[in-house]
Amino acid sequence: MNLLLTALVANIVKPTMASDAMQAQAPSTPKKAPPPPAIFSPIPTPSAELHTCLTDFAIKKKIDMLASESKFVDAGMTPDIIPKVKINRLMELTGSAEGPVWALQAFCEDWVRHLAEKKVRTESD
Repeated sequence: MNLLLTALVANIVKPTMASDAMQAQAPSTPKKAPPPPAIFSPIPTPSAELHTCLTDFAIKKKIDMLASESKFVDAGMTPDIIPKVKINRLMELTGSAEGPVWALQAFCEDWVRHLAEKKVRTESD
């Protein structure tokens, strides 16, 4: 009788242990990291937008165009205008090669869009 109980208990425990092992090895979906917050915060004043954008560009893309800030100001260029300027003109103003200027234009487009979204969120709060 004792032997029968031992065998019965062993059969009951084995599937449970096997099922626990399978659950421990079951693949799981990796958790997504939250999106990084916008670099600028709080919303820059209109007069500080160019400087903030160029600073964010230097930090995020590791391309420093801050030395050209006064040239952008003299030409009346702001982050929303820079993507519309011809590449040759931006290369002339910055003294940079074509690649970094393309990167600046793309960054400015995204930066302006994120700024507009942030302004809408702030207004609705």
